[in-house]
Amino acid sequence: MIYKYVKKEDCIELEEISFDEGLELVGKVDFHFDSEIECLNFYKEVLKRNSKSKCKKRKEDFEIYAMLPYLKDEDLHEIVSSIIDGESESLYQMIDLNELLPYLNEEDVDLLLMKSASENHLTSYFNELLPFASSEGLSRLVDEYVKGNFQSININDIYPYLESQDIKKIFQFASSEGLSRLVDEYMKGNFQNINMNDLYPYLESKDIKRIFQYYLSKKKMEE
Repeated sequence: MIYKYVKKEDCIELEEISFDEGLELVGKVDFHFDSEIECLNFYKEVLKRNSKSKCKKRKEDFEIYAMLPYLKDEDLHEIVSSIIDGESESLYQMIDLNELLPYLNEEDVDLLLMKSASENHLTSYFNELLPFASSEGLSRLVDEYVKGNFQSININDIYPYLESQDIKKIFQFASSEGLSRLVDEYMKGNFQNINMNDLYPYLESKDIKRIFQYYLSKKKMEE
């Protein structure tokens, strides 16, 4: 059963309401549920109907975050699918991606990653997705990048999460300017997961010389 809290004189009472009545009152009143399962089912329906609901769409109006740990993979996949298909941008905006990501499986994260790389309105979420993506998903992203797709992303953001074979793929197709910038970042202490031995065949002599001098200076400081 679903109840709404009603203030009567000097006390607050529970008044039974129907499921549909509850949907119309989301964001306007507080609810009480007989069971956790009923509560979960109710807010799941709120998520599905949010674009059509007459309630005010603000994330603080819904007890969404408390529900996330209890949602099944297929329920979370429904949310991801609505994002991928562009069914309801308001649903996406209502959920903080940082709160959602820990509960998604890698397949769904990979889907969102590819979407964020290919569609401008999701690009701002790209970096948030990287730590949760699978190595296979990141590898597919690199494959698309070296084919000339997803050129709007900053490839430097990806290096810390890539395996060595995928880094090699990028080296083979990177411009001399891009590789030179990579050397700059490496000498600043970034991208330390990169095996520089893999990079040398693709570098110009001036950049190899810079790395050589960098290693000499570093060794001297350690002595």
